[in-house]
Amino acid sequence: MPAKQYWIIDDDPIARILIRKKMAKGHPDFQVLEFTNGQEALAKVEGLEMDQAPLFILLDLNMPIMNGWEFLEECHERLKSLNVNIAILTSSIDEKDQRKAHDYDGIVCFLNKPLKLELLEEYFPGNLIKN
Repeated sequence: MPAKQYWIIDDDPIARILIRKKMAKGHPDFQVLEFTNGQEALAKVEGLEMDQAPLFILLDLNMPIMNGWEFLEECHERLKSLNVNIAILTSSIDEKDQRKAHDYDGIVCFLNKPLKLELLEEYFPGNLIKN
């Protein structure tokens, strides 16, 4: 059985630390992969097999090199075929971003930073991250 894994795609090292700590408290058995921009994550997505796919991705929108929207444009179909759910986790309060998130099937929630673990768990179908 593949390890339970999630990804953090966020350029802010402090945000990544906080997310890791919160997730470790509620889900210590999860492995985490971290990427500082969409381009790094995209390189990983391209070679993924089904049994290597993360259960979910926490995706920031505003990053250098390749932002969250550009990442989704490049690989959302691939992630969808791998059954990867995406949680937008951003400091953006722009309603346009919230509306745009509805254009992508794999996005299950749009959350503002900092991460509130209980909110994240509410959005995943069948308590996905508790399995």
